[in-house]
This record gives sequence, structure tokens and C-alpha cells, in this order.
Amino acid sequence: MRKITLVLILLLSFCTHFTLSAGLPVSLRWSGMGQSGLALSDTPDAFSVNPAALFRIEPTLFSVDIGYQDFYQHPAADAYEILPFLNNPSNQFDFTFATPYSALSVALDYSLNDRTYVSGDQSVSYTGYNDSLIRLNLAYGNDVLSVGAYAEGGSTLIRPITIDQSSAVVDYFSQVFLSRYYPAGMLQTFTTGIGVLATYPYFSFGLMTDSLFGYDHDTNEITFDLQSMVEKSSVGFAFSTEKYDSDVQLSRYVFSSALDLTDLGDTENRAIHFGAELKLQFLKDFYLAVQGGYYETRPSPDSFFGFSWEGTTTFGLSLRYHDMYVNSAVNVPSLWFSGGGVDEQMSAVVSLSYVF
Repeated sequence: MRKITLVLILLLSFCTHFTLSAGLPVSLRWSGMGQSGLALSDTPDAFSVNPAALFRIEPTLFSVDIGYQDFYQHPAADAYEILPFLNNPSNQFDFTFATPYSALSVALDYSLNDRTYVSGDQSVSYTGYNDSLIRLNLAYGNDVLSVGAYAEGGSTLIRPITIDQSSAVVDYFSQVFLSRYYPAGMLQTFTTGIGVLATYPYFSFGLMTDSLFGYDHDTNEITFDLQSMVEKSSVGFAFSTEKYDSDVQLSRYVFSSALDLTDLGDTENRAIHFGAELKLQFLKDFYLAVQGGYYETRPSPDSFFGFSWEGTTTFGLSLRYHDMYVNSAVNVPSLWFSGGGVDEQMSAVVSLSYVF
């Protein structure tokens, strides 16, 4: 009963819709669709995937997002005896104010890593990380073409955390959220990117890079590296049916699909992502959607489309009710389905967002 209570509290208290990335999905819809959707722009968080999508959102929004993610072992693997439901959990609190031309997001991320069993005790120790991130997004365009850019920076604090099985809930809340973290040297982040989005009826196209400028920690200077910019370039294609039919009546079903080719110039990390979503619309602001997808790294000289099927299969479920969005996504190593990949872990994320 104690284990069930802890899981329920965590899921209800830290549910996600990530706008900033600190090791967490930038968008759960994107995560559920095989981490694809560079050319999609029909959700409030689409500009977290492609900054040019900001120009497509509703006139003004303020969102509060809270999230929880963890990783789980293969059923055939030896499960942890102590706190098996807290492997490497992450929580994120995100606040975003956005107009079609600019958006400001602030996120606080808490994650536990380096899980270690405390010998002779019913406790587990972790290294706790607290990331503070801020992101500025700018966009402009017209009915067909939009351009966007973003700059994101932050710093990381750390602290040791020990959670005892007999008081897991109290230890988790008090040590993760209420205890003091300490500076972690040069653990700082700074990333910039630029994106382009072209949208037509049914079809859309996206292009972006996540390496427009860099930051040199030794000289404290902003740098520009054309090679890195090309390596981190990505391209996306999408197909979506219309939300309204020819009689301007709400369509009962909306189908979307996406294909992304990422890190095109990086011979080691280039990857293919694709996915689809089927949305059941009850009202204009009330729908239920299911997503599925797959992504795989395709290092050179392998062909982008010559799959080994050793990548990751994804599933997602989304619900919108008026101004509230509930999202969830699961990423499962594809080898699990063939009886392999016992050493690989799946990730599960759940989310709750409120848009004012």
C-alpha cells in the first residue's frame, strides 16, 4: 500500500508538458510520435520543437506545466529490491508566456541520477541535480511561411540525496524540493537555434538547427561554428487532415503523421523519426488522441531508410478538456518485442498542463 500511495502521489503531483529540455522530452506529443513533428504546429507547445511554430499559436497564452518521468527495467531483468519504482526520476515545473511573436519560458528541473544501494540499509542514494533554465523565442511570418529563433541558457546545482524505504514520500519531497543544492562548477548550458516552417493545406515542411551559436566557457564568448550548425540541422515533413470539413463543421477524426531526419551532418548521431496521431474530436476544445512512432539512429555510411529495427518504439495518449491538457508517453526499446534488449530501459512520462 505504501508503494502504491507513493506512485499515485508522484503521478498526481508531477504530471508534464515540457517546453524546455533538461534531459526530459520537450513535448509529450512529440515524444509519443517517435520524437517527430518538426513540421507540425497545431498544439500550444509546438514551438518547443520548432521555434517557427510559435507564429501559429493562438494570440496569447500563459501556461503552467508540471511533469514527471522515470525509467524502468525489462521485465526479465533483476528488479531493484529497494525502491523499485524510483530509478532515475525527473520532475519539471515550467511557466510560459507566449504571443505569436515572442515567448518566454522558465523551467525548474529536478532529477536523480547515479542510483546506489546503501549497503546494510533499506536506503538508496542518488546525486540530485537542479537545473534552472530560461528560454526566449522569437518568430515572424505570414499565412504560409514563418521563421523563428530561440536562445536557452541555464545552470545546474547538485546535492547528495538518500531516500529510505520506510519514509520514501517524506524523504523525496523534503530532499528533492526543500533542501539546498550547491554549485556544480562549470555545469552551465547555452543553446540557440533557428527554424523555418512552411504550412499548406494538408502538408507542411520544417527545417531547423539547434546549433546557431555556442558558448565558450574558457573565454566567456559567444561563438559561431558553421560546421556544427550544419551537423545539427534537421528537416521534417508532415501530413494532417483538416480540423473542420468543407461545411465548416468540426471533423470527428483528425489524422496527423510526421517524418523527421535529424542531425543530418553528424555521421554518428543522424537519425530518422516518424510517427502518427489519431485524434477524436468531441468539441472544439475537447478531444482524445493516441500517438505511435519509432526512431532509430542511422550512422554513416548506413542509409537513412535501411532500418535495423533496433531503435525505440513510442506510444502516447493525450486529452484536452477546455484549457487543461493531459499527456503521457512511453518509449520502449524495440528489442524488447523480440525478447532482447534486457539491459535497456524504457521511459514513461506523464503530464498535466493548464493554459490560461
